[in-house]
Amino acid sequence: MKKSFLGDRIAPTAAFAALVFASSALAGGGDLVVTEFFAGIPGPDPTADWFELTWFGDGVYDTASLWYEDDSADPTNAAQISGLSGIASGESIVVVIGNGGSDIAEFISFFSSNLGDGVQIGFADGPGLGNGDAVNIYSSNMADAMLLASQGGTDSDSPATKVYNPDTGVFGQFAEAGVLGAWSTPWTNDNGTFDIVASPGVVPAPAAAALLGLAGLAGRRRRH
Repeated sequence: MKKSFLGDRIAPTAAFAALVFASSALAGGGDLVVTEFFAGIPGPDPTADWFELTWFGDGVYDTASLWYEDDSADPTNAAQISGLSGIASGESIVVVIGNGGSDIAEFISFFSSNLGDGVQIGFADGPGLGNGDAVNIYSSNMADAMLLASQGGTDSDSPATKVYNPDTGVFGQFAEAGVLGAWSTPWTNDNGTFDIVASPGVVPAPAAAALLGLAGLAGRRRRH
């Protein structure tokens, strides 16, 4: 699901200069950002563990060489991320931790009623996300690989999904239904029924960016 981060590219007036600065800072300075992950729940899970990456920079991010590793943070043990064709500016993609076909199909089946059209779903045959794990993204599986993105603090107890808030630029709050585009999907296993709350492929634009878009529209109207 591709969403424009800054919407209309306008020349901001002084009154909105602070908002331009804030929206850039909240986006992580144009970085590749881990914006969500699912670390499972007590008992059998509805899908394999997965995480979401969002590109807040310009142009298209080349995904030809992205590697995933957990909290051991050792790039030489990293698993290559496959199945992606670049990440457009403002786009969020999902990486299922597994061997591809069946794990991706399971993920799509569980989230199908809410998963947006066109969400890219890749995979990495690496370690799952247990309690206290992290998602580390590297440029290669060599010892000197560059760390491109990282988020920690996984929790396999319910709620299991943590997200990035584009308004604060902070990662770590639990996903809440109806907040930041998240929805709830029920799942029952031997331990009971769980509401799996998540928003794979959806990262709303920061409120500052929305205000800038409105300001640009008003400015164009005044000039007419």
